[in-house]
Amino acid sequence: MSNKKKRTGSAPPRKGSGTIWLLVLGVIAVAGAGLWWASQPSAGSNTNQVSAVNNVSPVSTPVDIAVVNSNALNFNTNDTNITTMEVAHSVMVTHILDFGDRVPSPGEAIQYIDRLSKPDDGVGRTFSILEAAGYTNKEPGGSISTHELATSSTHEPATSTNAKPRLQMSLRISTEKPGLAAIVFRPTGKILWQARINPEEGPSHKEKQLTVMLEEEDGKQAVVDGSKNPTTILDAAIHQSPLSMREYWPNGSERMFTFIYSACGCPIKAKVRRIGEKTMRVSDWPVLFPDDPDAMRVINSLMGWPDDGIKRLNNG
Repeated sequence: MSNKKKRTGSAPPRKGSGTIWLLVLGVIAVAGAGLWWASQPSAGSNTNQVSAVNNVSPVSTPVDIAVVNSNALNFNTNDTNITTMEVAHSVMVTHILDFGDRVPSPGEAIQYIDRLSKPDDGVGRTFSILEAAGYTNKEPGGSISTHELATSSTHEPATSTNAKPRLQMSLRISTEKPGLAAIVFRPTGKILWQARINPEEGPSHKEKQLTVMLEEEDGKQAVVDGSKNPTTILDAAIHQSPLSMREYWPNGSERMFTFIYSACGCPIKAKVRRIGEKTMRVSDWPVLFPDDPDAMRVINSLMGWPDDGIKRLNNG
């Protein structure tokens, strides 16, 4: 079967909504000097919420494109079919990946995805992965190593007694700086995505802001207010509400949480259940912010999750 690559498109940046979020007291801000709640913390602020992030690095060290070429990864930077995007835009890239007989866990799977950057200014990275989602997909015959699916596909897993398990993985990408970018599946050297990232038209995007919101059953979003530097999510207040999260979020119920920390302002969602004074993720997927570990450490601390960001319902 052909491994012919389908071009992926980019979603428009959420510039308007991002401006509103930045004005709300209680967003968590990540900036060059450190991480803090946007509504100026008091002198006695909770130091557990502070993390130096002026040297945030992606999980995979950026590699010069010339090095990639020398390793025969076939990344042709002169290819006229290469995807072109602007800074502060987003794209979802989906592939079925062959890991052999054993499909890895979400945390393991993302470690097999190399992120390659060549910024025009030679500093930092050109993009980040915001989330990695997936499910096991079985295909008959077991002859295909990888192939790309259109993100709009309604692909259904095939069934066969001779099927080999594969992981259908979707990566949400946010472009950050002008330059070249690529994502490679390390076991096979397959290029999953490559792009030329151009400067953003109009005013440049602002510093990334980490915002946390809870989605009610009716779809309404409640913004978490961190102005009093809560130790946990349940101690936090709801913006423009007299209620704390402990009062607002019924014990035993599941709620969708939205986390925003990207140049594109893309909402990244995870379903969470409250069990007494604890919160636990309902599913291992998606992997949240794998390229921004400092921001993820703050989320884990706030939510009471372990370092891998996943506190499962079946193990407490």
